[in-house]
Amino acid sequence: MSSARRGGVDNVVLLSGGAGNPQVFAGTADPTVGGGFAAPEGSIYMGYNGAGSGQVWTKRGASNTDWQIMGGNFGGLYVDNGGTAQNNITGTPVKMTGFASAYGTAQGIIEDIANDQLVLPATSPSAGLYLTMFQCSFDGQINTTFEFSLYDNFGNPQAGHRCRRKLGVGGDIGSCSFLGVGGYVQGQSFEIRVESDDGGGASFTPRWAQFYMLQLK
Repeated sequence: MSSARRGGVDNVVLLSGGAGNPQVFAGTADPTVGGGFAAPEGSIYMGYNGAGSGQVWTKRGASNTDWQIMGGNFGGLYVDNGGTAQNNITGTPVKMTGFASAYGTAQGIIEDIANDQLVLPATSPSAGLYLTMFQCSFDGQINTTFEFSLYDNFGNPQAGHRCRRKLGVGGDIGSCSFLGVGGYVQGQSFEIRVESDDGGGASFTPRWAQFYMLQLK
């Protein structure tokens, strides 16, 4: 085992014994941006972004940018035993406003409860692949179908992130959920939007709901 300094990156540790000689690096640069950072596959890069947080990447491919973050960004919003109705839900999707709390244990992702949205950090390495999870148990206008979808701050619905549920007779509590994966850029924000098949405007009350995002790579 030996150590060195290379290209402004401190504490380069060579792990001998492997066919590809994987290495461990420490530095402040993001190894996934620009031209990336050259290293054998299987290497580890420990980074500090200067803003009070650090990340660890593993080298997963031959390209200099084929680094995958470990323990990426995450965060979410929820409501427990909610009692606030949202009215005038038509066929035009509108933001779901029934979330009452943030989990408070987020890493990187901003849990913007005041605006019922999740915001990816504006700085790298927040760009990447994210798993989004949503579930809502709700009651409301009978014989009405409600749809829930994930939208970004550009007003774009995210493919594969949608669910639908029809409420039946009075007292019916429906549950609707989706789970999807998408690639996003740093600084993007996301919200849940709801619509119904009632042209005059329907009402629903989210009783229990969770909206969570987890960075995969």
